[in-house]
Amino acid sequence: MSRQIKLVIIGDGAVGKTCFLIMYAKGEYPQEYVPNQQIFLLFISVFDNYTSTVTVNGEDILLSLWDTAGQEEYDAMRVFSYDNTDVFLTCFSVNSATSLENVERKWVPEKL
Repeated sequence: MSRQIKLVIIGDGAVGKTCFLIMYAKGEYPQEYVPNQQIFLLFISVFDNYTSTVTVNGEDILLSLWDTAGQEEYDAMRVFSYDNTDVFLTCFSVNSATSLENVERKWVPEKL
């Protein structure tokens, strides 16, 4: 049985989180921007998830890649995806000083 590692990608909206995961998991770049919308219904959350298998020192590892919406309206719900996370990948846009400032101001404290 493969070991599984859960990675959750976080950061402001529209910084490229979804594109990064799609490029890694599928090897293709999305041709159009579709904002990641999380759907919450009766406390059931639906997140965009991708998987990829990597081999490290001869061991297969299943990467479970969780995409999250960075928009403020999802702040209260997004943290439900954080349970049992092994790796947080925090993203920002080089074109947005605010998104970089939010790494320290918002994203690092949120996952702690």
